[in-house]
Amino acid sequence: MLKKGDKKGVSEIVSYALLVIIAVGIAVLVYAFLRVYVPKDKLECPDNIAIAIKEVACNYDSAGTTLELTLANKGFFNISNVLIRMGNESRQTKYLLTTGSKGFKLTPPLPPGEEGVRALPPLNVPIRAVNAPGVYNLEIQLAMKTDKGIALCNNAIINEKINCAATVP
Repeated sequence: MLKKGDKKGVSEIVSYALLVIIAVGIAVLVYAFLRVYVPKDKLECPDNIAIAIKEVACNYDSAGTTLELTLANKGFFNISNVLIRMGNESRQTKYLLTTGSKGFKLTPPLPPGEEGVRALPPLNVPIRAVNAPGVYNLEIQLAMKTDKGIALCNNAIINEKINCAATVP
């Protein structure tokens, strides 16, 4: 039997039960929100997508560094975007030369086949990526426009060592 002084234990049990119910309710709400917010399908590039570097020229002078690329589509799909990174060969981290997460947009997209050779306009390389003449790593990653957005192609990354030569004015 409960006496008048024993009601304190019952109120503590009720308060803990309410805390557990509130915590479970908040967890259910967060889970429901994240299920709607997070995309279900992962953006992926198809297989059989490839690119090759036909020509590359890296010129270093006191005014800055310019990079000129000619790319060829060796795959079966149009290529609409490329991400270009460059860095010293002694470092693993490379600097992104193209602005934005979508990379350099190719307009019109680069069609498949040998006839799809495209020279990109000269890119100004930031000083933190190339700060002296020498050998640097150039990395090109493909990105394709899909009906769901831009998909980065992790299976289509090429690395090439290039020589940035000093130009004489």
